[in-house]
Amino acid sequence: MLSELPSTEVLLHGDFWPPNLLESARGQYVAIDGFPSWGDPTYDAARWLVWSEDHLATTAQSLNSRITVFGESLSYSTEQILRWMLPLAVDKHIAHHTYQLDGFGEPHQRLGSSKLLKIVAKRTGLQP
Repeated sequence: MLSELPSTEVLLHGDFWPPNLLESARGQYVAIDGFPSWGDPTYDAARWLVWSEDHLATTAQSLNSRITVFGESLSYSTEQILRWMLPLAVDKHIAHHTYQLDGFGEPHQRLGSSKLLKIVAKRTGLQP
């Protein structure tokens, strides 16, 4: 699926998710703790959507709505965002289960990552 994406490449933050976005006293935002890389601009949007889901009630409807808002706001294809969301959701799911083995991670995070993975897989036409 990813090999079918257009070849537009930009500088990426690489680790774009809510804890890496700070707001100043003047209401300006700055992204910190980046992992700079070069690639598809929809990657950072997909990463934000996948990793911010711990902070929100994840339903298929709310996730689809957020994907649409991101796509329209950034002029990105929602299909491109979804193509990145699937491997990122798998990565998140594995990470939460790995943390469990190490004694880290909360049970709700593991359940949330499982639910997110199922929603994204269904939306992309795949089943986990």
